[in-house]
Amino acid sequence: RSFLPSHWEKLKVGKMVHSIKMGWMKPRQAKTAEEEDEAKKKFYMLWQTDDQVDENIRRLFDPIPAPKMKLPGHEESYNPPPEYLFTEGEKKEWHRATEDGEHRKLPFIPQKY
Repeated sequence: RSFLPSHWEKLKVGKMVHSIKMGWMKPRQAKTAEEEDEAKKKFYMLWQTDDQVDENIRRLFDPIPAPKMKLPGHEESYNPPPEYLFTEGEKKEWHRATEDGEHRKLPFIPQKY
């Protein structure tokens, strides 16, 4: 089967053909091979070094990115499940590790609210 355009598309195309014949509208001229080659030869720097960047642009678009925060997990939820709550022994161990400067398992004490 061949493609059948809608009635409205047929009318629009008919108006375009009529305006081209009357000289009111000019169709696009086909690109020559030279113009296509010139269009393909437009290169630009994807990654520029600091000495190639314009100072004004560098001043505007050189912000220092904020450090990425670790996403909260189950233990940091507002109302953590009972298995994530500390016992008294774990709380004492957590405070001891904080005072001694040791690496702690968690950077906070989970609490039930």
